[in-house]
Amino acid sequence: MPLYGVVARRGGLGEYNSMIHTVSERVEAILDAAGVRWFQLDARTPVEAWAPEIKRAWTYSRTTHRPVFTLVNLMGG
Repeated sequence: MPLYGVVARRGGLGEYNSMIHTVSERVEAILDAAGVRWFQLDARTPVEAWAPEIKRAWTYSRTTHRPVFTLVNLMGG
């Protein structure tokens, strides 16, 4: 199913809420276990590259007819 989602996530180095780390640290493993492809955007990726990366992930979802998520960490990397 070609489903694409941009998911705002927390839990990076600048995260102040300790409970978020417990949940957020497991997101990649849960998506991997479900066979869902995901990509990460955070402080390691220049902001000007975010829009092209999101478009590439959306295209990948449509081309492969698979669910794909882009995990956007707004709190850091």
